[in-house]
Amino acid sequence: QCFDFQYGPAGSLLGYWPEFVDVHSMIQKNKGEDVVFVLDKCLQPLGQDLTFPRKCILLAPPPPEGAQAHLMHDRWLRALQHAQGVVRAAFDVNTPYLLPECGLAYRPELDDDGKLLIYIAGKPYAPENALAGWAEHLPALAAAGVRRVFPEPMGESDISENGYTYKLQSGIHGDLVTSSTCNCWHYRMAEFWGGWEAWEAFYAAGKAAGLEVGQWVGGQLSPNAPIFKEHPEFACRAVNTRPHSGGPIINVTWGLNWNTACDWLLESFAEWKRHGLDYVFFDSIGNFAMMGVDYQAGMQPNTAGVARFIGGLNKMGVKAISNEGIGPMGVGRFGMGDNITDNPAATHAVAGQNDWSWWVGHEDMLIGTLPMVHIHPSRTEQQVKEQCFRALANYSLLMLGEHEDDIIDQWPSNLDAMTSYYHTFNQVKSLMETRRLLPDDRGVEWQAEAGRALFAYAAFDYELPDSARVERISGESA
Repeated sequence: QCFDFQYGPAGSLLGYWPEFVDVHSMIQKNKGEDVVFVLDKCLQPLGQDLTFPRKCILLAPPPPEGAQAHLMHDRWLRALQHAQGVVRAAFDVNTPYLLPECGLAYRPELDDDGKLLIYIAGKPYAPENALAGWAEHLPALAAAGVRRVFPEPMGESDISENGYTYKLQSGIHGDLVTSSTCNCWHYRMAEFWGGWEAWEAFYAAGKAAGLEVGQWVGGQLSPNAPIFKEHPEFACRAVNTRPHSGGPIINVTWGLNWNTACDWLLESFAEWKRHGLDYVFFDSIGNFAMMGVDYQAGMQPNTAGVARFIGGLNKMGVKAISNEGIGPMGVGRFGMGDNITDNPAATHAVAGQNDWSWWVGHEDMLIGTLPMVHIHPSRTEQQVKEQCFRALANYSLLMLGEHEDDIIDQWPSNLDAMTSYYHTFNQVKSLMETRRLLPDDRGVEWQAEAGRALFAYAAFDYELPDSARVERISGESA
């Protein structure tokens, strides 16, 4: 759910929709001009009558202390929480919650016969034994503070069903689509990865270690997916009549109409839930779902279907959701580079948000996210520690070391640098309910009924309530 927020000496200006609306919004101010442009693209089904949804503009005066940045950033957070809450209330979507999580790393190779081997911590496994290989490391991950894990996409996909096929096996004619494990055929365990028996054993090992166990899935289907033969209307057709592809890979992967496919999707995940499922990471429902408009279904937009699906997952007991993006449906989990551009204008432009250098100094806006950052080698160890701490202080955990190619065989020991942050988060997360940024970049205070958590960026005097008990969190134990 979009909203527009800006602030200045006169206060803050918030543009928001009081009800759920499928809308894309952009705000722009040109250098040297005193005009702000707000462009709202409302996605509505085709019809003869057009009524634009009600949008409210709220001008709020500054606090008595003035429009100081830390106060206005907290006001922005309240606006964000309100806008996302509108969507959750409309579709019974749970409020997402953060946990230290880990994608289970590996290195793929082909053996002399052209068959896939999965190297886990330097040891080779056949695909059907990979889950058992990862399970050996789950207790160590739990001891390091990790509380949620998910493996490589295990569902039926181009790779599991078609991965050893090559073009000339059947002649030069016809299409051969074999893209990735995220290009799904069906959301159920593939026999290629050991089937339900392997999954149930892995799930049991995760629960024994005290972990939430989830699955990484693509938010799109392969054109090979059998369901399209039975239900061609499940494909979301773009304005050019081709299946919506999220932008980059036309015809190779097909986006869904989540309105028509929702019940089938829920049935698929209900089966997975029966075999054990706590969590789903969608890669992704932003570009492959919410951006799609189905022109074969009267220009039907997708976001309501996605929200109904996520609400259905929550209802069946899959409470934890993350997505490659930021939004109301789940925790934001996404990767970004760290190019440290020498062009500040580029770094601070909208597109600059895809680079970690934009977020350094803006960590308060990372709230509720799990960024996977490939840190630039020029950053010092102390700089990285400070950035990890400031992210943690704002209810965000950086995922470092998960899939660094040059040290992949050292996994999971390459996560050791994050252990203290994970333990700290686990100890204070119950106190991180209401955030208050402190002036002069001193730190962050969180309040809850059970107490407070203070993250200090520098030394300063802090007033304590009478009879308060103070505990220093070292991050050395869970």
